[in-house]
Amino acid sequence: MELDDFKGRKLTLAGNFAGSEDKIITDLQQKVESANIKQRRKLMYFSVMLITMAVVYLALHRRGDTLYNTGMLVLGAGFISGAIYLFMKSRTLKESLYSLPVTEFLTAAEKRLTYFRFRDWLVTSSILLLLGAGGGMVLISRLLNYTDNLPLLIAIWVVFFTGLVIFGYFAGRKDWEKEHGSLIKEIRKLKAEMK
Repeated sequence: MELDDFKGRKLTLAGNFAGSEDKIITDLQQKVESANIKQRRKLMYFSVMLITMAVVYLALHRRGDTLYNTGMLVLGAGFISGAIYLFMKSRTLKESLYSLPVTEFLTAAEKRLTYFRFRDWLVTSSILLLLGAGGGMVLISRLLNYTDNLPLLIAIWVVFFTGLVIFGYFAGRKDWEKEHGSLIKEIRKLKAEMK
């Protein structure tokens, strides 16, 4: 039996396949579960780190002037928002997902392992706006002690922060490809074969 024989059928992962098809699906299921466990650990670690940073920044917000205080509060809110987002993103796959038909499981697994989806862009953009605004306020409030050229300071911060975000995106994408690229390719190949 070839995978072509299963095209158009609704097969569940719990079903019994003959020969190598069963092993392919079982191996893929184990790889997806392993990737999700690794991803969950990493996201939980970063969530804890962001909460710690939020506590530090919120504790420091009482020192300094109004712009500095506002910047610290906005940074704290950005870190907390980031931690909540990462915590929500780290939720484990539902057990019922593994009893779905194979094509639906593959679609859900591919969606879970995709680097940046539209929803991720929306949430991450708003969190980065908070962090950028808060960081800019803190930096500018400190640098205004040395110069009164506010437009120059704002331009420097915007260029620096934008460069940092772009670098972070591509560095993260490269790391993601290294970690999950082969599994996503395997999922997409199997999905194409089952159409």
